Amino acid sequence: MLDDALILKFKKNNNRFEIFVDKDKAYPYHCGQIKSIRDVLIAEDIFKDAKKGEKWDEKTLIDAFETSDPYKIAEHILKNGEVPLTTDQRKEKIKEKTKQILETIRREAIDPRTNAPHTMVRLENAFEQAKIHVDPFKPVDHQVEEVVKQLKFILPLKIENVDIAIRIPAQYAAQSYGIIKDYNPKKEEWGSQGDLIALVQIPAGLQNELYSKLNSVTQGNAQTKIVSKTK
Repeated sequence: MLDDALILKFKKNNNRFEIFVDKDKAYPYHCGQIKSIRDVLIAEDIFKDAKKGEKWDEKTLIDAFETSDPYKIAEHILKNGEVPLTTDQRKEKIKEKTKQILETIRREAIDPRTNAPHTMVRLENAFEQAKIHVDPFKPVDHQVEEVVKQLKFILPLKIENVDIAIRIPAQYAAQSYGIIKDYNPKKEEWGSQGDLIALVQIPAGLQNELYSKLNSVTQGNAQTKIVSKTK
C-alpha cells in the first residue's frame, strides 16, 4: 500500500516533517472535497525520513504542532502545505480552469464585426487551434487578458462595457425589478406613471442575455438604449 502512496513534506521550526498520504485523495482533501483525514492518511506516523522509516519523537511534534496526534498533524500539513497533483488531477484542473476562462470571455467579449458574443464552441475551437497554455492554479481573472490576446490571432474579439438605459412600463415593473437588480444598476428610479427607469453597466457580451430576460417578462415592451461604451 505504501508503494502507491505520496510522501508529503512540510517544514516547520527548521525541521522537515513527512507523512504518507493517498496520492489520489490528498489534493481533494486539500480543496475540501474530502472531509475525513482518516480517508487520506495512510500511515499513522510523522516521519523525519519517510523512505527510511525514521519517525519524529513526541516532544518535537508537540513543540511544532502543539499535539502529537498524527491525524491532527496531518490535517495541518494537508491544509497548509503544498499538495502536488497527480497527472490526471492536473489534467482535470486545467480542463476546469479552461472552461471557466472561456465562459468569462463568452460573457464579456463580443465579435466586433457583429457586436454579438461568440459561441462557446467557436471559442473552444479557437483555443485549441491557438494551443494556449492555462495555469491550473492562477486565478481566472489573471489569465483572461492573456488568453484573449492569443485568441485574437484566430478570432476577432473585443472586450468592452456598455451603459444601457432601460425603461419598463408600469405593468411590468415589479416583475422586471429583480432582473435589473441582478445587474447592479448604476441608477434606478420610478417615473410619474409608475414606470421603472434604470441605467446598468455590463460587459458587452451580456447584452443579449439582459434583453432576453427583460423581454420574457415584458412581452417585448422593455425599452433599452446603449448610451455609452468603455473599454
